[in-house]
Amino acid sequence: MSIVIKPIGDRIVVEPLIVQPTMPENVEDGQAHVSLDVGKVIAIGPRAKTQLEKEHTLRIGDSVVYDSYVASRLIVDGKEFHIIRTRFVEAIINRSKSAKEK
Repeated sequence: MSIVIKPIGDRIVVEPLIVQPTMPENVEDGQAHVSLDVGKVIAIGPRAKTQLEKEHTLRIGDSVVYDSYVASRLIVDGKEFHIIRTRFVEAIINRSKSAKEK
């Protein structure tokens, strides 16, 4: 059975690839520490598509780095998904193409 999750507004659905363990923040040094996750984009909301066309290209299948604390977690059929707003995407991970793929 295929899982279909359609995000609304400016949200995207991400399938986590690397999830950092949740640990208490070390505030002894006076600096906040942010926990980032890496995931694959599996769906893009309608308003996010419009915003992304103007700013940069984020496509289904891209690997992204995002702040794990702002993700809404959803578990469907034992599989975890994260729903986040596009503004919380920190980076897109691009793999360089080999000579054969160019």
